[in-house]
Amino acid sequence: MTASLYRLAIVGAGTLKGKELKEVLEERNFPSVDVKLLDDDESLGQLDSVGEEPTFLQSVREEQFERVDFTFFASDEAFARKHWPLARRAGSMVVDLSYALEDDPRVPIRAPWVEQELLRDSQLRPAPADLETTSVVVAHPAAVVLALLLLRAGRAGAIRSVVVTAFEPASEHGRRGMDELHEQTVNLLSFQELPRAVFDSQVAFNMVARYGSRSQPALEAVERRILAHFRTLTEGRAPVPSLVLVQAPVFHAHVFSIYIEMEKEVAVEDLGHALAGEHVAVAAPAEDLPCNVAAAGQEHVLVAVRRDDSNQQRAFHGLARALAANAVKGVTEGFSRDLEITGVGYRAEVRGKSVIFTIGFSHPIEYPIPQGLSVAIDKQTKLTISGADKHMVGQFAANIRSLRPPDPYKQKGIRYAGEILKKKAGKAAGGKA
Repeated sequence: MTASLYRLAIVGAGTLKGKELKEVLEERNFPSVDVKLLDDDESLGQLDSVGEEPTFLQSVREEQFERVDFTFFASDEAFARKHWPLARRAGSMVVDLSYALEDDPRVPIRAPWVEQELLRDSQLRPAPADLETTSVVVAHPAAVVLALLLLRAGRAGAIRSVVVTAFEPASEHGRRGMDELHEQTVNLLSFQELPRAVFDSQVAFNMVARYGSRSQPALEAVERRILAHFRTLTEGRAPVPSLVLVQAPVFHAHVFSIYIEMEKEVAVEDLGHALAGEHVAVAAPAEDLPCNVAAAGQEHVLVAVRRDDSNQQRAFHGLARALAANAVKGVTEGFSRDLEITGVGYRAEVRGKSVIFTIGFSHPIEYPIPQGLSVAIDKQTKLTISGADKHMVGQFAANIRSLRPPDPYKQKGIRYAGEILKKKAGKAAGGKA
C-alpha cells in the first residue's frame, strides 16, 4: 500500500464476473495505484484496459502477487482453489467471488448489505469482524437478496413460513453459459441439434429444475449454497425459506417469486413500507412490474408487492404459491403416475431411453422418455412414471394413454390406474328415460 493507494489483482479478469468487478472498482473510484488482470491460459494476451491505460491479461504466477494488497478471485471454483494459496503466501488479502473457500471454517462469508441491516437494530448486532482475517468469501447474491428482504419483512410482523422460487440466469455460468443459451435458441428455431456442453440440457424456451448429469455445478448444489449462505448471514434472525432454484431461459438477473405467510394479518402497504429502504426499490401500483430487463444495470433490488386484496390478485397469488409448493414437493418427494395396459398380447418394455409398446398395431411403437423422467414397468402391463416436474409427469402419462385410449366396451387399451370407464346408455335405457 502506497499513500493510501492499494495494489490489486483480479484473477479471472476475462470472465463476466471479472469484467463487471473491474468496472465497479473504476466507477467507485477505488483508491488503487496498480491493477493486475490475470486469467487462465485460454485468455492470455487478450487486450483490456485499466482506466484509460491499455493492458493485457497475464498468466497466474506467484511473482504476480508480490506487493499486492488485495486479490479478487472471479474465476471458476476449481481455478481459484488451485491458485489462491499463491496470493496468501505473498501476503495478499484474498476476496473470493468463486466460492472456492466457502467450506473453510476460517474464512467468513460476508455481505455488507445484510450486516448493515442487522446493525439497524441495536439488539440484532452481528459478531464483531475478525481483524486478523486474511481471506473472505462474498456471499451468493440470491442469499443476500433473500436475507435482506426477509429481515425487513420480519419488522412488519412475525413470519410463519416462506416459500421461494428463484430463477437462475445463464450469466451465472459465465460467457459459456450465455453463448450456449444463444446457440440453443438459434438451433431450435432452425431445427438443428442443441449444444449441451454447459447445461447438458435444453434451457432455451424451457425452465428446468435439474441440469443434465454432466453439468457442473449441479443446480441442486447451487440451491444448497444459497441456503447455507442465507443461514450464515441471518444468524437465525429470519426463517429459512423453502427454496426451489430453476434455470430460466434469460441471460441476466435473478428473479424471485416469494410467498410469505405471516403469523397475523399484515396490510400490504405496511409490508411494502417495511421492505423499502436502502438497496431496495418497491414498485408503486401505477408503475410497471419489475423484470430482469428493467433490472439490468441497476444497483437496487426491485420488488413488487401484491397490489391489492381483490379476488383476482388473491387467485394469482394462490396459483404462484401452489406452483412453488409443487416445485418444492417435486425435488423433495417427486411425483408419479401409474398406467395399466389391458388387452391380449398388449405389453410394454423399457429399452434404453425409450418405451416400446405392443398394443395391437401392425408394428411396435417406440416412445422416447423425456429427460428428467423415469419409467418403471411391472409384469409388462403396469407402468409407473416418476419425476420432479408435476406437469411433465402428467403430460407424458397423458401422451402414453393417447397411443391406445381405453375402449369402455372391450376394455382394451391404456388407462390410468383406478380409472373408471363410462359407458353410454343403451337405446332401450335411453327410451325409458
